[in-house]
Amino acid sequence: MIKTKYELDPIRYSTRFSYARKAPSFISNNVGGADEIARWVLDYYNILYRDEPHAPPFCNSIANKLTGASGTGNHPVLVSTDALIYSTDSIVQYLDQRSLPRRRLIPDEPAKRKEVLVLYSLFTGEFEDLMTHIEAIVSMFSPAFSHPSNHITRSAKRSTSS
Repeated sequence: MIKTKYELDPIRYSTRFSYARKAPSFISNNVGGADEIARWVLDYYNILYRDEPHAPPFCNSIANKLTGASGTGNHPVLVSTDALIYSTDSIVQYLDQRSLPRRRLIPDEPAKRKEVLVLYSLFTGEFEDLMTHIEAIVSMFSPAFSHPSNHITRSAKRSTSS
């Protein structure tokens, strides 16, 4: 299957695991926009879950260990008694496909579906990519933001020169 820019990836899941908790666990990057969208979808569908946010370097290794996959795109992870679903696209689709038609977030009608997926792509792809490079972008416009020590150096210079 060839994926266009505004289509969701296939659902990524595993059934080779054991899970005994009553509420699903949601393992995520605590600063990721795409992970936040998956969290929002869980809330939208009133899914109770145990939130387990992790800092970016730890989130990748935890997600990779749980999923058995490698790379950086394996989070967030939703672990329930019947499925281990990983990646934002997969969680959104998995929950959307199991909802009542009137509650679905992704429309079946092609024009509306494309509109929704363009916005979804903006916030899970293009915006997420932008946020990973925000320090470099900010430093181009304001050298003082490139490193916290620059703030100290400049303020110290002002106080010694006055």
